Amino acid sequence: MTRKILLVDDEQVIVEVLSIALGGDSRFELLFAGDGQIAIDIANREQPDLILMDVDMPVMNGIDACRILKTDPATSAIPVIMLTAMAQQRDLKDGLSAGADDFITKPFSPSFLIDSIIRLLEGSQTAG
Repeated sequence: MTRKILLVDDEQVIVEVLSIALGGDSRFELLFAGDGQIAIDIANREQPDLILMDVDMPVMNGIDACRILKTDPATSAIPVIMLTAMAQQRDLKDGLSAGADDFITKPFSPSFLIDSIIRLLEGSQTAG
């Protein structure tokens, strides 16, 4: 079964790295957004199985977008992995308090990221 993953990042190089890491895996269909507001719109329309979202973005940052997604009954069950170059304790705390299911610091190992995605998808599948 193919699972939809929404990649949310304003940095093209990160989107390309994620696309390469995940795009070759037939288990995943990739959707893209460049900021938090677009991510919310796509999440409501497409109902992805998981969202990978950068913290620091223009228009709406990932923390605020995650908080909105997690408080909306239509999107609250979608697992969210926050991606950030900021390894500060405050960012981790803010992301988790916004409802993020996992928090991964850039740079990251593609295999570690895929393992995290699979773990969350399997967890959401058994919960739902």
